[in-house]
Amino acid sequence: MNLQNFIHENQLMAGSGGVFLSCSATLDWTDQNGKSVGTTPTSGIYKMKVPQFITAISAGSDTEAIIYLPPAASCPMGIAGVYAPTGATGGDISVYDEETGAEITTYGDMDADGDRALWISTGISWFILVEVVA
Repeated sequence: MNLQNFIHENQLMAGSGGVFLSCSATLDWTDQNGKSVGTTPTSGIYKMKVPQFITAISAGSDTEAIIYLPPAASCPMGIAGVYAPTGATGGDISVYDEETGAEITTYGDMDADGDRALWISTGISWFILVEVVA
């Protein structure tokens, strides 16, 4: 493992800083370093391991690009956020709750430019803190 990958993986697992993700038309999520980070290279699914702030764009069709928040029980008082700068021009970004396995009602459908939301974990479930979702 080279030094850049080592540092990147440590930052990712620590939940520090923002992550820039892109979901291709073939449903491969890649990070700002070009590394494939989805559950599989064709699933269209990215699962947060720890709370993160993600800026995400998608070239897939609507409802194909999915981001799962981490299990709420694993990160009490953790804050996670998603920002979709191009939700209207590209595919939607859908934010799912790991516990329910479903899209978060109202705030999880990021289908307009500039949609964004922040959630906080209560240790039982995710609670919306801030939302600007059309």
